[in-house]
Amino acid sequence: MEIDYNTGVSLITATYNRYSELIKLIDSLMIQSNKNFELIIIDQNPDELILPIVERAINAGIVITHIKTTKRGLSIGRNIGIKVAKYNIIGIPDDDCWFEKNTIENLCNYFNAHPEVGAVSALWSEFDQNKNNYEFTYSKSKAFALKQFTNPSSQLFFSKKMFELYGTFDERFGVGQFLGAGEETELILRLLKNDIKVNFSPDIIVHHPYTPSRPPLSKIRKYERSMGALFLKCKISIFVILRGFISPLDKFKKINLLYALVKSIGRFEGMLYWITTARHFPANTVDNHIDIDCSCNEVTINKR
Repeated sequence: MEIDYNTGVSLITATYNRYSELIKLIDSLMIQSNKNFELIIIDQNPDELILPIVERAINAGIVITHIKTTKRGLSIGRNIGIKVAKYNIIGIPDDDCWFEKNTIENLCNYFNAHPEVGAVSALWSEFDQNKNNYEFTYSKSKAFALKQFTNPSSQLFFSKKMFELYGTFDERFGVGQFLGAGEETELILRLLKNDIKVNFSPDIIVHHPYTPSRPPLSKIRKYERSMGALFLKCKISIFVILRGFISPLDKFKKINLLYALVKSIGRFEGMLYWITTARHFPANTVDNHIDIDCSCNEVTINKR
């Protein structure tokens, strides 16, 4: 059965402790040339921080499903959103990114022109506030350098059918977990393993603020834990694993020795955690433990 991609796009944004950044995303959605989309906000804040933003967006005509949940974790939030998404194209924009005015239009056009594609990577640009300009930092070659985690999740868009056939995000990975990244990389590798086409389109553009400083060592360590766990989960060859441990140390003159050691330590911790702990946990808890009532804009989540 041929999938109709003209119906619209479901955008799923999990948010925690962001306000002005979320406004920028919603402002970019207000001016979209194609209005056939819904925004599913997974609100993981303990308070009503973003309620004024949600009300403003609804008053502007954006179709919003606002889901308030105490369940923390980026992958968990996205899986909740996938469960209620109604359109055949699914995007997962972060709460600090924003779109070009024709992003939705070009996205729908792309999937209609390429129905054989399971996912598409958009052109990712970073806005440097100090220079007041955009840098298109993720070209096609970088978008598919998956081993380097250079494919930000906000630039990925999926056919909903992919989640039905091959599963949703692995909740053991991603922000809020011990394995603090890599959920989108794991999903893309899973699709590629099943011979699903993942393409790149420079006509679909997603923006993100430029961050010139290197992340703190604690964050780098979390990211690299995910890399180590993915080595084992995805059954990466032993040669690639060894290179993954050696390459940071080999490049320490260009970065610094402490940074390189933290990367290698993080990868080792990730492998150890996968062997002893993570692989024994379910990859998805949303489908099995949550009921969602979507009868209105404000959605309540009830654990079974």
